[in-house]
Amino acid sequence: MTDQITNWIHESIDTLHSRTVRPLLIAVRGLIVSAFVVIVAATVFVAAMIGLFRLFDVTVFPGRVWITDYIFGGFFLTVGLMLLRRSRPKRRSGAKH
Repeated sequence: MTDQITNWIHESIDTLHSRTVRPLLIAVRGLIVSAFVVIVAATVFVAAMIGLFRLFDVTVFPGRVWITDYIFGGFFLTVGLMLLRRSRPKRRSGAKH
């Protein structure tokens, strides 16, 4: 009798663990890995932009910092405007335009 109760308790705990704790651990692990990937990608992007800026500033246009500023400023302005154009404003239900 006590073996049956003990087995039932173990099976209940295993079922509860497999249906609640395991999916939660998988979700948290995914969030942590995603955050790590985003942080590393942002760091690599910033380091690459700094390196590319220095390359243009020192090697391609030595002594003419303003040309490098205009080139990179124009590039990022163009990319920003393209992304802004693709975005759509949220529409409110019931609002008339």
